[in-house]
Amino acid sequence: MRLAILILILIAVVSLVRWYLQAPRKEAEALSTEMVQDPNCETYFPVTEAVTATIAGREHFFCSERCANEYRNKHNPV
Repeated sequence: MRLAILILILIAVVSLVRWYLQAPRKEAEALSTEMVQDPNCETYFPVTEAVTATIAGREHFFCSERCANEYRNKHNPV
C-alpha cells in the first residue's frame, strides 16, 4: 500500500516538473511569432527580424534600414 502511494506521488511530481519545464518554451514561441507593422511601407513581419529606430522619442520597428531611413527623413527633416 505504501509503495502504491509512493508511486502515485512520484508520478505527480514528475508530471509537475515536466509541465513547469515546458511552460517557458510556449511563451518563447509566442514571442517569436509576434508580428509588427512597418510604419513606412505598412508591411507586417516578425518582431525578431525588425530593425529598430528611436524617432522623436518613440521606438519604431522597420522591415529594413531603407524603410527606417525613409521614415526618419519624412518625420525628422533636417
